[in-house]
Amino acid sequence: MEQELNEAVELKEEARQQWSEQASRVEAELAALRANVEALEKEKMEVARQENELMFMREALEKERMEVTRLEAELALVKEAELAAIQAQKDSLDKYKAEIIQLESELASVREAESAARQDTLERDKSEVEKLEKELETLREERGSMQRKDEILVKIWKPLRSLVLESVPEEDPDPPDLSLILDALQTVETQLTRLREECSEKSEQFVQLTQNMETLQEQVERKSVEQEEAAAKIQQLEQQVLTTSESSQDST
Repeated sequence: MEQELNEAVELKEEARQQWSEQASRVEAELAALRANVEALEKEKMEVARQENELMFMREALEKERMEVTRLEAELALVKEAELAAIQAQKDSLDKYKAEIIQLESELASVREAESAARQDTLERDKSEVEKLEKELETLREERGSMQRKDEILVKIWKPLRSLVLESVPEEDPDPPDLSLILDALQTVETQLTRLREECSEKSEQFVQLTQNMETLQEQVERKSVEQEEAAAKIQQLEQQVLTTSESSQDST
């Protein structure tokens, strides 16, 4: 009986020991499961965190892609604007060059025309002045000659006239031939009248020639003013050429 009890006790002890071992194993497994569950939770949280980071990275990548697209579009616009500016600068440079060529051509034409006109005007005015000076000198000589003749005739006329007037009332046995004296007086008077008319005409010619000289002098002065204006225009064209050249160099 005692043996049976001992066996029963041993069996119980073995069962208790087995149960204790099993309980320890179960607790160990439970602890392992808990650890696994905690690890899974951590992994789940890490996965969620990584997913959030991935989502943020995707959003950031999308933003960067959109920014790159925008920058590429802006770059294309900038390149297009630069090309347009370069083309406009080239067109402006070509225009400046054409304007320079045109201004240089106009300047050469103006210089040539001004030089030819000046030479022609100077030669014509010089010839006209020489001609008028000769005419003026001739008129002066003729007027002086007329005045001298007039003075001589006046000197002759006065004594002859006095002689006629004095000889007419007297009764001279041998009176002078009055007809001859009267003819001589009439001739002298006629010459005197003609000389006075010629002198008056020469005086008018002298006045007219003087006016012509004054007119010619005014023309010469006007030509001088025109030459000064032409010189100013040439200077202005030269300044335009210089300004255009400087603008072209600055643009380049």
